Amino acid sequence: FIAVTQPINTLAFVFDGVNYGASDFAYSAYSMVLVAVVSIFCLFILSSSDGYIGIWIALTIFMNLRVFAGLLR
Repeated sequence: FIAVTQPINTLAFVFDGVNYGASDFAYSAYSMVLVAVVSIFCLFILSSSDGYIGIWIALTIFMNLRVFAGLLR
C-alpha cells in the first residue's frame, strides 16, 4: 500500500517545495488547513466503518487533496 501511494506523496512534496520556494506560505497554510479538515472528517467516517483499511484510505485521500491543492496553485 505504501509503495503504491509513494508517487502521490512525491507530487505533494514537490508542490509544497514549489510553493515554499515561491514564498507562497499563506496559500500553503490555508490549503493545508482546508485539506486537514476534509481529511479528518474522512478519517472519522472511514476508520469507524473500515478500521485500519479506512485509516489508510483516509491518508491516501489526504495526500491526493494535497496534490490537488498544489495543482490549483
